[in-house]
Amino acid sequence: MGEEEKQGLRVRQVIRAVRRRWSVIVVTTLAIGGLLMFYMEQNQLVHIYGAQSSVIVTEENVNMNTMTEMINEPLFMDAVIEELSFPISHSEMAERVTSTSGEGSDIIQIDVEHTSAENAVEIANTITEVFPGVVSGTIGNVEVLPLSTADVQVSLDNPVYTPTNNLLIFGTVLGLLLGIGLALLLDALDDKIRGERDIERAVGLPVIAGISRPSRRVKEPDPAAVESSLQEEERSS
Repeated sequence: MGEEEKQGLRVRQVIRAVRRRWSVIVVTTLAIGGLLMFYMEQNQLVHIYGAQSSVIVTEENVNMNTMTEMINEPLFMDAVIEELSFPISHSEMAERVTSTSGEGSDIIQIDVEHTSAENAVEIANTITEVFPGVVSGTIGNVEVLPLSTADVQVSLDNPVYTPTNNLLIFGTVLGLLLGIGLALLLDALDDKIRGERDIERAVGLPVIAGISRPSRRVKEPDPAAVESSLQEEERSS
């Protein structure tokens, strides 16, 4: 058997398995898709918006790493929460805030992520307002000034994350592939003889004749025909 014939045989085997086990493929695809839909519903995948603001440290000989890390400290986060009157802990607030400063730069950039663009902007701008006072009360005479503020419209126009149906599409494709794989496995393990082709593959010889299965129904005699036959026998006797 040539290579092309072998490939053709494999394709036919796949098609046969899909036709025989189509219900397995459908159930597997629906099961995987349903699980992913449940996951998406439970995790409430929503838009995430970002907001950016910045401050500048005008004093020289200031450790910018210390200044940058101060923004995520509980002392400062509590001051921001108190100013905003948000019902969250300082650790939850710190998870939404990222502060960075480039090497040799006097500017600290504040990035905030939130499911609400308005809240993200409000947090970012409040940080730039509260930070100078906290620094002054903690470190001393260090001048920190707001440099830029966040804008709600900019945040709305540039979401950090937008939920899509990619996960559901991936799950459907995955379920389909797993279903086909399971169908091929079940078909390979199935050694039942269903027709002439199965016999030919099993013995390696062509089928030249077949015996039809007899019908299990027994035809009931017609009462009128039976009576007529009896009358004929009586007259002949």
